[in-house]
Amino acid sequence: YESASRGFQASSGYGNPHRKEADYYFAYSELCMGHYKTALDIFVNIAPTDIRYEASQYHILQIYDRLRQYTKAVELGEMLISAYPDNSNNSEAYRILGESFYYKQNWQEAAKYLSLYANGRQQVQRSDMYMLGIARYMCKEYSSAVSSLGKVTYEQDSLSQNAYLFIGHSYLQQNRSDKARMAFQSASLMNFDKKLQEESLYNYALATYESKAPFGETTKAFERFIAEYPKSTHLNNIYEHLTDVYLSDRQYDKVVKSTENLHSLTPKLKQAKELALFCLGTEAFYKKNYTEAAELFSKSIEEYSRNSVSAQAYLWRGETYYRLNKTDAAKKDLTTFLSTKQGKTFEQITNAYYTLGYLYFNDRQYKTAEQYFLKLFSIDNITDCILFADAMNRLGDCYFNIRNLQGAMEAYNKVPSHSSVADYALFQKAFICGLQKQYDKKLNILSSLLTQYPQSEYHDDAMYEIGRTYVLQEKNTKAIDSYRKLQNRHPQSPLTRKAALEIGMIYSNMKQNSNAIQAYKTVIDRYPASEETRVALESLEALYIEANKVDDYISYRESIAGTTISSIAKSREDSISFIAAEKAFARAEYKTAITSLTNYLAKFCENPTGNCITAQYYLAESLFNTKEYDRALSYYDKLASLSGNNYVEKSLLRASEITYSNKDFSKAKLYFEKLLPVAGNMQNKETARLGILKCNYAIGDTDATISIASVIIDDAASSDELVAEARYCRAMAYRTENNPDSAAYDLKELCSDLSSEYGAEALYFYSQYLFDNKKYDEAEAEINRLIEHGTPQQYWLARCFVLLSDIYVDKNDDFMAKQYLLSLRENYLTEDDIQQLIDEKLQKIILRENEGILQ
Repeated sequence: YESASRGFQASSGYGNPHRKEADYYFAYSELCMGHYKTALDIFVNIAPTDIRYEASQYHILQIYDRLRQYTKAVELGEMLISAYPDNSNNSEAYRILGESFYYKQNWQEAAKYLSLYANGRQQVQRSDMYMLGIARYMCKEYSSAVSSLGKVTYEQDSLSQNAYLFIGHSYLQQNRSDKARMAFQSASLMNFDKKLQEESLYNYALATYESKAPFGETTKAFERFIAEYPKSTHLNNIYEHLTDVYLSDRQYDKVVKSTENLHSLTPKLKQAKELALFCLGTEAFYKKNYTEAAELFSKSIEEYSRNSVSAQAYLWRGETYYRLNKTDAAKKDLTTFLSTKQGKTFEQITNAYYTLGYLYFNDRQYKTAEQYFLKLFSIDNITDCILFADAMNRLGDCYFNIRNLQGAMEAYNKVPSHSSVADYALFQKAFICGLQKQYDKKLNILSSLLTQYPQSEYHDDAMYEIGRTYVLQEKNTKAIDSYRKLQNRHPQSPLTRKAALEIGMIYSNMKQNSNAIQAYKTVIDRYPASEETRVALESLEALYIEANKVDDYISYRESIAGTTISSIAKSREDSISFIAAEKAFARAEYKTAITSLTNYLAKFCENPTGNCITAQYYLAESLFNTKEYDRALSYYDKLASLSGNNYVEKSLLRASEITYSNKDFSKAKLYFEKLLPVAGNMQNKETARLGILKCNYAIGDTDATISIASVIIDDAASSDELVAEARYCRAMAYRTENNPDSAAYDLKELCSDLSSEYGAEALYFYSQYLFDNKKYDEAEAEINRLIEHGTPQQYWLARCFVLLSDIYVDKNDDFMAKQYLLSLRENYLTEDDIQQLIDEKLQKIILRENEGILQ
C-alpha cells in the first residue's frame, strides 16, 4: 500500500488525464494504511459528478467509524442508505450506524441498524453481536438479547464473560432463574474481569437458590463465594441465605457436617441442623435402618427448643422405637409429641394415636389401647383417613379380648366395606356369632366374605369355619362337603390338613369306619411330615384294633415303611440330644448347633418327621446365619419338598432369598412360584409375587414379566411399593418389545410420584418418549418438574439435562442447548457415559456456531 500510495500521489498532478482516478486510489491506499485524516481530506474533495463519488462517500463513512466520529457517521450513513438503497455496501453502513448509535447510547436505533446488518450477512462480527445484544437488553427485548449475545460466547475471553452476565440478567428479567443460573455460572468461571467475576458468582449463587439447582450446586456456589470473596459487600446477603441453602439441595449429611464445623450456630443454623438430622432420620427409617434412624432422631431432639418449627422428631423416634420393639420408649416419645405446643398436622396426630393404640394392644393392655383408638376416632374427618379401617378393627379386637362382644360387633360393623381390611371385620363378626351360638348368622356372614372377597387371605379360614360350624350343628354331611371344598380351593393351606383330619374324625363319630380309615390314610399320604399325620396314625390304629383287624394295620404300616412315616414304637432316646441341640440354637451359638444338629440327624433321623423336621430347619437356619448359604439351601430345599411340615413357607422364603442373591434367577423363580400358594399372610404373598416379577425381568422373559406385573397392578391389595416395581418392570419389558406406547402409560404413572425409587428413571424415559414424538414442550415441562422437585438419582437427572440439550437443538436454539451441556459438564462430576455424550454434542454445536461468526 505504501508503494501504491507514492505512485498514485505522483500521478495526481495537473495535466494527467487520470488525475481524479489517481486521487481516489491514493486516498484508498492511505485508508488501507490507517492514515485516516489524509484519506479523508482527499475523499471529501472528490466531486459529486465524479464516477467515484458514491464509493468515496462509503469510504468516508468507514473513516468516521475508525475515528469514532459517531455523529458525523450517523448523518452520513443515514444519507447514504436513503440516497443509494441498493448499494452493496449498505450492510457495512448498517453496521457502522448500529455501532455509532450504540456508542451514543441510542439503544433503539442501535438495535435497529445492527439487526439489519445481522440479517443481511451469512457471517457477522462477534463484537457487533455483542453490541446488538446489549442494545436489545437496554430496549427490554430480553429474548432477542439472549439470541444475539449467545452468538458471542463460543470464545473464552472478556467479551464472552460480559455477554454471559447480560444473558443471565436477561433471563432474570423473564423470571427464568433456572436459565440465568447457567449463564451466570459460565461468567463466574472466567477470570478476565475480576470485578465482573465476583458479580457473576454472586448472581449465580442467588440463581441456584431461587431455581432449586440440581447436582448440589447451591451449597457449592455459596461456599465458593465465601471462600473467594471474604470481604465482599455481598457477604451479609450471602450469609442470610446460607441457612436455607444448606437444606435446598437435600444433602442432609453435608448440612450436618457444615454446621458442625462452625464454632457457634445462629438460631437459623441451629434449626437447619435440627431439620437436617431429622430428614436423615426419616431416610434411614424408610430404608428400615431403625437403629441408625433412632440415633439421628435423638441428635435432632438435642437441637430441639421452644423455637423449633415442629416436634415431629419425637413422633418419628416413637415410630422407630415401636419397630425396634422398645415399647416403653416408644410410648414416652409419642406421648411427648402429643403434649408439645407446636402445631401438628392431621396426619401426625392420627399416626401418634394409632401407634400408641397398637403399642398398648400388643402389650395386651386392651383398656388403655381402647382409649387411644377412641381418641383417634374423635378427630374430625377421621373416616377419610387411611388408618381408620384398620384402627376400627383393632378397637373391635380390644373389645373382643375383654369379652365385650357387643362392643366388638359394633366396631367391626363400622369398618367400611370398600377397605382392604373389611374381610377381617367380617370374619371376626362371624366368629362372635359362633361364640354366641348364632350359627346360621355366622354361616351367612362367612358366605358373604367368600362372595365379596374371593382373594381374601381369610378365605381358607372362612371355609374352615363353615365346616366347623356344620360340625357343631351336627350337620356332618355338609361339614364334610365344606371341608372337601376347602381342600380343592386351598390345597396348600395348613387348615386344609386340619380339615382332612377332621373328615376322618367325622366319619369315625358317624361309625362309618371304612370311610374314616380311608380319610385318615389320605391325611397320611398327602401330609406325611405333619402333626396331623401323627394323630391320623393313632386314630387309624384305634379303628383297626376296634375292628379286630390288627393284621391289616400291621400290613398297612409295613407298606409305608421306608417312607417319611416313623414306626409305631418310635424310640425316645433322641430327646436329650435334640433338646441340647435346640438350646444351642436358641442361644444363637450357631457353630455348636451345626455340629449337634448334624450328629442328631445322622443318628436318629433316617426318615424326617417330628423333631427331625424341626432339627433340619434349625440346622438350615444355623448355616444361614453363619453364611454357609449353599449348605443351608440344601436343607431348605428338602424341607420345602416335604408336604405338610410347619417350615415349608419359611424354607421357601429362605431358599428364594439365597438363590436370588446368587443371581440364579431361574431357580429362584421356582421357589417364589412354590411360595405364592402356601404364603400365610399378605406380606409373604407380596414377597412371592415380587420375586417372580424380578426373576422374570432378570432372565429377560418379557411376556412373563408383563403377565405377572399386570396381575400385581390389577390386585387392589397390592402395596404401593409393589405396584411401583411392577409398573417399572412392565414398562421396561414393553420397551424391550418395542411397544413404546404401552411403556409410556406405565412410565407416566411412575413419574407422577418423583419420591418413589423409580420416579427419576421413569421420568427420563417418558420424556424421551415425548421427545421421540416431537412433543418438545411437554418433554421439557416433565424434565423441569424433576429439576424443581429434586432427586438423589443424579445419573438420570444428568440424562435429562442431555435430553434437554437435544430438545433445544431440535428447536434451533443452539445456545440454550450448549448451556445445558456446559452446566452439566461443570456440575456432574461422576465419570460415566454422560461425559462422552456432553463432548460429542458440544462439538457439533460449536461447529455450527463457527460457521456464522467472523473471527
